[in-house]
Amino acid sequence: MPIVKVYGVPNSIDENVLEIFVAGVRNVLPLVTQLGITSENVTVFLVPDMLQKGLGEEVCVEVVGLFDKPERSDAVRQRVAIHLAYTVHTHLASHLPQLELIEVLVPKFDQAESGFGRWHKADGFSREKDDGFPR
Repeated sequence: MPIVKVYGVPNSIDENVLEIFVAGVRNVLPLVTQLGITSENVTVFLVPDMLQKGLGEEVCVEVVGLFDKPERSDAVRQRVAIHLAYTVHTHLASHLPQLELIEVLVPKFDQAESGFGRWHKADGFSREKDDGFPR
């Protein structure tokens, strides 16, 4: 399911603020009902940056692993992008007075063309019948 990577957030923001922000990101995606997901299906990573100078001026969000399905049209992905930009602004703008730009990328992800593997504690590895690995 979707992985949301957020870039450009300085590590000087209070951890409680970041936890509320991450919860906001997880909760906003299911509001786009065409995605057919719950907040538990959303993974969020705040990507650290080794260069602190300039952090917080631009926040970029990348959504990966949002599987391409007929109900996930270009318009739906655009709604996801707008919802995420709004969530970033709502939760972080007051903590980032230097913020000038929020950009969100929501590309198509076709698991048949791009590849996808999964392991979960409850059910192990997801596998294809002809994956070449022993059973």
